[in-house]
Amino acid sequence: MKNMILPFLFLVAVQGASQDTFQLAPPLLIHESIFFIDQTTLGIKFNQPETEIRYTTNGKEPTEKDLLYTHPIVIKDMYTVIKARTFGKKYYSSETVLIEFYKKGKTIKHISYTSPNPRYPGNGETILTDLKGGLKDFTAATSLGYDKDSVELIIELTKEEKINSILFDFIQQENSWVFLPEEIQLYYYNQKKNSYVPFGNKRLNSETPSPDKCTAIKIGGKKAIQTKKIKAILWPLKKNPDWHPGKGNHAWLFIDEVMVY
Repeated sequence: MKNMILPFLFLVAVQGASQDTFQLAPPLLIHESIFFIDQTTLGIKFNQPETEIRYTTNGKEPTEKDLLYTHPIVIKDMYTVIKARTFGKKYYSSETVLIEFYKKGKTIKHISYTSPNPRYPGNGETILTDLKGGLKDFTAATSLGYDKDSVELIIELTKEEKINSILFDFIQQENSWVFLPEEIQLYYYNQKKNSYVPFGNKRLNSETPSPDKCTAIKIGGKKAIQTKKIKAILWPLKKNPDWHPGKGNHAWLFIDEVMVY
């Protein structure tokens, strides 16, 4: 009996002594959408005794001296980035989780777009302006899915206004072949010239793997423009990158929200 008890006590002692080496899991972020009209709230959850959640709103990494989470955070600013971590005296702190929130921009009357793949048609004509963006799940019917070489959007405002930038929110799930576009080109409708004029563009790269997430890309020109219509051309990856298991095959593109500022 004595020989059976000793190994058990030794195991308990080792486990107890090694608890300092355990790293806490990141906290869970609870929210409806990263887009909102007037205000929204963010809940942060982590259920484990003797731990706490600390967060920042200035883009810096949270430390044990930063804001202590005690109740849902009210968000009102045009742009807010929140980083959060869990801390505990007996554990290593968790990895940082990050979330960005965007207040609604100018009123969009209508967006026409290239027909998506029939498997991922979204849930209605207002899918890109319904403020339901920011979900990582591309099967959730809150986004449009494409496996084409190019995608065109025509964004029409309710009136002619000064435009500084356009925001596009994309889903990234690279293990499922869902990537950011390779390039985004913007044009605005010039009424005097009766044609679309280049406004801005952005090239993106997928040279290294990225975790599953939603990525908001904001693009503007060198100066503000006056217009009622904007044309955007999105260029999905024609070939998955060399590091990807499906290298050489056509990538997917999923977009779930568009904002005009």
